[in-house]
Amino acid sequence: MVSERHLATFKDFKQKLASKTGLQLQYEILNSVDYLVPQLRDRVIMIGTKKGEVFSLIKKSIRKVSLKDALKSCPPSEHFKLNLKDLEIMKNIGAGQCWNVLDPQVAFKAMGEKYRGICNDCKTSFEGKGHCPKCKSKNIRNGYGVTSYYRRLSYDKPCYTITTVSTTKAHGSLIHPEFDRGLSVRECARVQTFPDWYKFEGNISQSKNK
Repeated sequence: MVSERHLATFKDFKQKLASKTGLQLQYEILNSVDYLVPQLRDRVIMIGTKKGEVFSLIKKSIRKVSLKDALKSCPPSEHFKLNLKDLEIMKNIGAGQCWNVLDPQVAFKAMGEKYRGICNDCKTSFEGKGHCPKCKSKNIRNGYGVTSYYRRLSYDKPCYTITTVSTTKAHGSLIHPEFDRGLSVRECARVQTFPDWYKFEGNISQSKNK
């Protein structure tokens, strides 16, 4: 929203909003993990006041809540199962790891056009192929940069951002640190700091709640 690509539009919106409300508008990018939420979640927060600075009053916590802390004694609930292809892949990925720990050819088959590799012979970086497009060598290693595919969470760190595709797609996956499955409904709720008494209605694919 405030990246270079969208910043001009955002500032125009901010100016129009300030003109309409008469408020002094301030914005910052805040991460929920800095406020005792066990989730890495960046969001643009804008606050309007009649006068004065407000973000200096919002104090960050030194302590970070880990996924292990969040899931302690979590009640059981429904969760998505991995399909057979993803299940076989995730069995080779440990806690805190993702696709780039796999054998390069296994990683390429899993990632397809999203695969990133580096040629050990000519040092060329490439995408979407199981061999070097420059020298045709298959002596390759996995590249880096895209770490949200086939990703297993770590107990020792906060969770990544909970999304609607967190357990049903290879991209953005939030696989349990210990078990070969996605986080359950109640585990996702814990990560977002919903209390255990909060009731969700419908099945796992529906969003109605109260």
